[in-house]
Amino acid sequence: MPANNEIYYFEIGKGEWTGEFWFEVTDWSNFWKTRISFSRRFLTLAMALAIKLFKKAYIHSRITAFPEQGAAGIASNSYRLYRLGITLFISEEDYILDADGSSVIVKAHERFGPIPFLFREYVEYPATIHAGGMSSTYHLPMLDSQWLAKYQVRPDRNQVTGVLECDWGRAEEIMNRQL
Repeated sequence: MPANNEIYYFEIGKGEWTGEFWFEVTDWSNFWKTRISFSRRFLTLAMALAIKLFKKAYIHSRITAFPEQGAAGIASNSYRLYRLGITLFISEEDYILDADGSSVIVKAHERFGPIPFLFREYVEYPATIHAGGMSSTYHLPMLDSQWLAKYQVRPDRNQVTGVLECDWGRAEEIMNRQL
């Protein structure tokens, strides 16, 4: 029987996904108190303004599975967040599956904003895939803050919803499999 992380990435996640994204600063006092670099603060304000003006952004994601690579397999994700054709965020991610069946290390090359050579970074962070591969939790560093991201797969495996939260912000994603 496949492990939880194999089910999540190789069975459910593999393929093309599109969806919608919402973001808001939920606690302005904490946002201004938190130690965030000028550039990350600017990016956060720009994202909050873009979502406030346009109500949402759109997601395009393509996950490719490589079960024969690494100790327990690797999945790669090309994720793009955009509005009106303008890129707000891009991440090229590798999910390194652990042989324990639930742990994953994410290695991501990220870019914020539409200018390709600005606001780039490389991050690594852990994730846990839960029972049956139907949900996950990621502990990701983003915008100079620590975020907790929780994803839930719909029983038909054709939709994934996610909520990302930190002490000053919240984002939501709804992604649908493209058949």
